[in-house]
Amino acid sequence: MLKKNLFFWFCLLAISNAMIASDFLSLQKRVVDVFERNESAVVRVKAVYKRIIKDQKEPKVTLRVGTGFFIASDGHILTNASLVYQSERAWIEHNGTAYSAQVVGSDPLTNIALLKVDETPEGFTFLPLDNLTVLPSIGSMSVAVSCTLEFDPAPSLGLIQGYANSFGQRVFPTVLLRISNPAGPGEGGSPVLDLNGRLLGIMVASLPEIQSACVLPVKAVVRIRDDLLNLGKVSYSWFGLEVSKRSNLKDGGRVVIDNIVNGSPCSESLLRKGDSLISIGDYPITQIRDVHNATFFVRPEQYINIKALRGGQEIETIIQVRARNEIVEESVIELKPKVEAVSTPKKKVELNSSTDSKKLK
Repeated sequence: MLKKNLFFWFCLLAISNAMIASDFLSLQKRVVDVFERNESAVVRVKAVYKRIIKDQKEPKVTLRVGTGFFIASDGHILTNASLVYQSERAWIEHNGTAYSAQVVGSDPLTNIALLKVDETPEGFTFLPLDNLTVLPSIGSMSVAVSCTLEFDPAPSLGLIQGYANSFGQRVFPTVLLRISNPAGPGEGGSPVLDLNGRLLGIMVASLPEIQSACVLPVKAVVRIRDDLLNLGKVSYSWFGLEVSKRSNLKDGGRVVIDNIVNGSPCSESLLRKGDSLISIGDYPITQIRDVHNATFFVRPEQYINIKALRGGQEIETIIQVRARNEIVEESVIELKPKVEAVSTPKKKVELNSSTDSKKLK
C-alpha cells in the first residue's frame, strides 16, 4: 500500500511539473510572438542639442538617444518630448539606416512628441492606437520593446503594478500605469503591449527609487496625438476647481471642493465650496485621480455635466470649460534619455560610422 501511495504522489508530481513547464513554454512563445510581430515598428530616436557656453567660441553639442515607434503608414512616430523638445535636429534609425524626421509637435506635460519621417523605411510596420477605455488589470503582464543604448530593439517582460496620478512631488496630468519593466538609458518612448500584442501605452516616466516605470495609457495617447497632429500642441481645459480628499466614518471617502477660482467656468455654475463631487461627465469621482482623469479628456469649449452632493441633496449643473492660458515649458513627468557629449561637428550632424547616413538630408 505504501509503495502504491508513493508511486501515486510521484506520478502526480511529475504531471504537475510537466504542466508548469508547458505553461512557461506557452508564455515564452507568446512573448516571442508579440516581439517578432512588432519589432519592425520600433525605432531608435536621436536628437542634437546645441548650448552656448560663456567664454567658449564653439557651442557645446549633445546627443540624446531614446526609443520611438511608428503609429501610421504615413510615417508618424511617437516618442518622448524630453528627447526632442526644442532640439536642433532629430532623426530615427531603423534596421541600421538613418532617416531624417521632423517634430510635428510636443507636449512636455505628458512627455509625448509626434514626429514624421521625410522618407519611410522599407519593411516597417506600425502599432495602431486602439482607443482602449478600460485600464489593464493589476497583475496582468506587459511587454516593452526598447532600443536600449545602441542595441537592436529587444523585449522585456513585466507586470502592471498599479495606477498612479502622482509620485513624490510630481503630479501627473492623468492616471498612468505603473509597470515593473525597467526603464534604462535609451528606453524612454518605448511601446508597452499586452500578451495579445495590443498597445497599452508609451513609457513616459522612470521611477528608479522603486525600479518601475510609468506608462501613458493608449486612450490618453490618442487624445494627445490628435491635438499634436491638428494643432502642433496640446490644448488643455480649465475648470477652476480646487479639491481635496476627505473621509469620515459616516460618509466614507469623498472628494470635496475647497475653492472655486473667481472668473473660472465653475464660478458661473451651481457648484459651491464644500460640495462633494459625484461625477464629471461620464467619470464617477471617488478619488483625486478621478478628477485628473476626467478633466484631462475634456476639451476646451466643450460642455460638461457635473454632479455634486450638498447637504444630502444632489446638484446637477452644466459648464462650458475654457482653455488654459498658461503654457507649460517644463516637463511635469520625464524619462531622461541617454545623453552623450559630442564634439562640435563641421557638418550639422555627425553620425556614428556604423550608421548608414544616406537617408539623411
